[in-house]
Amino acid sequence: MMAFTAGQKLSAADLGAITPGSAQAVLSGDQTVTTTAADLAGCSITITTVLSNTAVVVDGVFDMVSNGTADIFLGTLQVDGVTQTGEAHYVGTARTTVMMTWEATLATPGSHTLKLRAGKGSNSNVMTTFQNHTRIVVSGPGIG
Repeated sequence: MMAFTAGQKLSAADLGAITPGSAQAVLSGDQTVTTTAADLAGCSITITTVLSNTAVVVDGVFDMVSNGTADIFLGTLQVDGVTQTGEAHYVGTARTTVMMTWEATLATPGSHTLKLRAGKGSNSNVMTTFQNHTRIVVSGPGIG
């Protein structure tokens, strides 16, 4: 958290830096999932932090379908190009919404890019993510 000193006059920017908020971005069009993990077009958010070690919570929502059960869907989060620990998984033939929540600490103040990616374990089935509900939501201090 930001340290304030006795008698310091707070500006709107000071309060904005510590006020919790959120931002979201939605998949820009249906996307076929391949064995090579790829960015989900439109599911990227760039935020600027003013504090060191800003903790954010990221929700990934993957609206998808597979035409068989011989493959596994893998949804991941990248922060500044680094894949975070934890994956959203799905095996099945129904259209489904798969969710995953990540916690990330943005160590340095400045611009940070958070994005969803998707891939699959083998090339056994056709998998698609859908535009209507696939999204990334980032929550934390100074966002929004």
